[in-house]
Amino acid sequence: MAINRFKRKQGSQPEKGKKVESKKIILSYLHMDRAQGQTLEIWDKKEGRLLRWGNMIQHLNTLTVQQALLSRVIVKYDDRDVLDVHNMPKKSNWKYPKHLGHKDIIWCKIVVMQLVRVIGFMEENIFYVVFFDEKHEFYPTEPKNT
Repeated sequence: MAINRFKRKQGSQPEKGKKVESKKIILSYLHMDRAQGQTLEIWDKKEGRLLRWGNMIQHLNTLTVQQALLSRVIVKYDDRDVLDVHNMPKKSNWKYPKHLGHKDIIWCKIVVMQLVRVIGFMEENIFYVVFFDEKHEFYPTEPKNT
């Protein structure tokens, strides 16, 4: 009987209307470069900076990668004209961290406050913090309107 071969078990089709939720952002200090930039200890000495970063982490943990990029909470450095072979800004005051090996990194920043940035890269939904940058040294630019 040909009709029977098209029957399937009940419940084998996914429910309609259910969306697959994307993974939320997780932060990791696995690739932190303590030789360049600042440390959490230094940031702890600046009033309100560490608290601001902690609040930013809590907010990031509620966002998917797409939400963080669209809202520009995380911004990719992807202007190939100003990047070197490691995708570091050519004018950077810092060098590519040797412990990263030859990873193909697209650097990203999280603006914590004014010139204060956290620099790292994304792999899937994990943001790997590499530098704490309180003086805009990773990607120095000329001040505007001066």
